Amino acid sequence: MTIEYQYTSSAITHTALTQLGLSFKPGNIGQAAWTGFASSGAPTAQQLGYSGLAYVAGLDYDLGTGAQVENHLFEVVAPMAYHLGSSVPDVDPALMLRDVLTNARAGAAFPASGLDGLADWSDACVAHDLLVPSTHRTFCEWKGTARYYDLVVGDRVSHEAVWSYDDPTPAFVPITGYLAFYVQRVDECLVDDEVVQANEGSFYGGWITSAVVGPFKGGAGTAHW
Repeated sequence: MTIEYQYTSSAITHTALTQLGLSFKPGNIGQAAWTGFASSGAPTAQQLGYSGLAYVAGLDYDLGTGAQVENHLFEVVAPMAYHLGSSVPDVDPALMLRDVLTNARAGAAFPASGLDGLADWSDACVAHDLLVPSTHRTFCEWKGTARYYDLVVGDRVSHEAVWSYDDPTPAFVPITGYLAFYVQRVDECLVDDEVVQANEGSFYGGWITSAVVGPFKGGAGTAHW
């Protein structure tokens, strides 16, 4: 049995844990000791809060009758949720690395002012390490400079299939860090259940569906639009 449980905020009810007879401690600094220590008769000196450590605990928990303990898998997503949203079950690698280097309590206490160039780490976990940064750059007069990534799946490589704006112009700040995929350079893209069509040519990366009305740039004679 594998139990997958994601904790994203204190507002979420821990129904899955409650059904198992388990309590969850989120790892707050200075958190109180689990109440089960006291009810089990543990000496006061042994009732530790384990400040900064997330854990689950339970009284009289059934571990089964076999020699092998059942596997319980927990993914804690909280203080450093990945920039694509807390629904993505991973921490942001850049924030994690920064915390390890600068955290005075549990890290190296390195001055944060001395750190730079960690932004690339943010994309390390996208698509399970399938994106490899490229040196290719393009400039858009509206959005600014775009950077590119190669998409690598096994021994297959789609060069510069993904692009992103790390520092867009003020009007396009909301798209900072978002990743866009060329329909022409992957096997298939879908919006809901509809297969997306690509712009003609290799430059424009639009996603054309039945909900989008043309004409579309990319084909012969459209460069001047």
